[in-house]
Amino acid sequence: MASKYPRYYYQLTIDKLPDVVDLFEGCGFSQERWYELGLTLGLHKNTLDAIKRENGTMHHDCLTECLSKWLSRADNFDSKGETTFDLSLPNALKSMNENAAADKLKEGLHQLLMGPVMVGSAPDRLPDTPPEGLDPMPVTPEVISIAEKMKKNAEKKLKTSFTTYTPLYYIKKGEIDYCIRVLVDDGIIDVFGKYCAGYVMGVKAKHVNFGDNQTFF
Repeated sequence: MASKYPRYYYQLTIDKLPDVVDLFEGCGFSQERWYELGLTLGLHKNTLDAIKRENGTMHHDCLTECLSKWLSRADNFDSKGETTFDLSLPNALKSMNENAAADKLKEGLHQLLMGPVMVGSAPDRLPDTPPEGLDPMPVTPEVISIAEKMKKNAEKKLKTSFTTYTPLYYIKKGEIDYCIRVLVDDGIIDVFGKYCAGYVMGVKAKHVNFGDNQTFF
């Protein structure tokens, strides 16, 4: 079944190469490790050797060409996952123990592709009732507040704690049933629960892939 999510919201394409390069420059990644990054992303050794021959020790140019190849779906792209903001690049950095750079890159990619979503302290009462619908809708300030109220319960269900917790989309059934898709530290989760009169009840949470259809569970 085809995903209901608009792919232009989260797919990285070759036209975003300058932005991705800027993010790599700003995240603190060790650019001299571009070759290892290319291998981690599934590029062939022959491809990387050709980049090295052409650019020598100019690490910035090598990294740029490496990212260009990946964004163009070269070599073993399909075995390593799509070029989405689903953490392919940050996960590659983490596998190289570039953890601080990975965290900063993940946040930058989210802002690049989705735009910043601010999660503040949730008010006791919501000013408006979010629209109902079973097709994913961008979160409203009210839904962000509901998601924040569900956070502690979601952490208990998944036996973890989240530093990153950014609501993206939601579906709503009836007056009180919500399923909210949230970007977290290690990927994407769906958080389901009932919200009524300022309280959340029956909260459940599970890990999903970004393109999975959103359903109640």
